[in-house]
Amino acid sequence: MVASVFLLGLLVLALAWPLVSSQGDVHSEAQFAAPSAGHWFGTDVHGRDLFGRVLAGARISLIVGLVGALVSLVIGVLWGATAGLLGGRWDNLMMRTVDVLYSLPSIIFVIVIITTLEGVLQGWLQSAFGGGSGETARMLLLYAGLGAVSWLTMARIVRGQVLALRERQFVEAARSLGLGTWAILWRHILPNVVGVVIVYLTLTLPAVVLYES
Repeated sequence: MVASVFLLGLLVLALAWPLVSSQGDVHSEAQFAAPSAGHWFGTDVHGRDLFGRVLAGARISLIVGLVGALVSLVIGVLWGATAGLLGGRWDNLMMRTVDVLYSLPSIIFVIVIITTLEGVLQGWLQSAFGGGSGETARMLLLYAGLGAVSWLTMARIVRGQVLALRERQFVEAARSLGLGTWAILWRHILPNVVGVVIVYLTLTLPAVVLYES
């Protein structure tokens, strides 16, 4: 509970403070000022407020962490639930794919995604929306890349839960009533794995922030 309140407070502070603070203003006469009521962390070589700059950097890290964790959530839940529900050769193929991806160095994989697709995405964004789109393309690819390397454990956890749930009586009852595989997945199985998914999502967020740094 304390950690949740701290994280929520940090998120609100990081999002709101740069909007009301002038951390980017240069004041050459206030170089390396000591911490004070006006500058809680002091100032840097250009006289800029260090506290505001730290929160501005935290805003980027938190946004990247949240979006990357949500991307990994979507991919991992869909992949793991599908593998666990289908079973058989499909389950074996999908989980061997996860094992192969586990063997790849994550950071290098993210770098390859960004460097390979940046030009393509930047050109598409420029033709669709015009103007400078280089930074937007890099951020979108960073979100996608971090999410693409963070979903593997989520998929394994969800698969294990689905394998246990698909043999339960309420699933057998749904089958006997004529519900299809995907209807059972969405109506009965996924709602029962939400608790485990939320718990692991809280562990994915700091991992994605660490990757981003």
